[in-house]
Amino acid sequence: KKLYDMLLMLRSHGWAKDLDQETYSSMMDKYGIDDFHSPFTFFVAGYNLRSTDLQAFLGIRQIKKAEWASTQRNKNHLLYAEKLKGYVEF
Repeated sequence: KKLYDMLLMLRSHGWAKDLDQETYSSMMDKYGIDDFHSPFTFFVAGYNLRSTDLQAFLGIRQIKKAEWASTQRNKNHLLYAEKLKGYVEF
């Protein structure tokens, strides 16, 4: 439940507005936030992560390539590390 609530806030710029009423009230009391300031209160640093259907579709397709991409990135890192050995500390 705590992880779920944290992810809800991260997704919504850090706002608690998407939390259930009990959790929302608890956070307001914990931090001493009054009703006037509640619409402008951000409890954690967050992002605007509401993806569109198109973004979700593309993300699902990219997941299939994740292992290959990770392997390629690692190969590139090893190549750079070898070529830059003695010039740059990794």
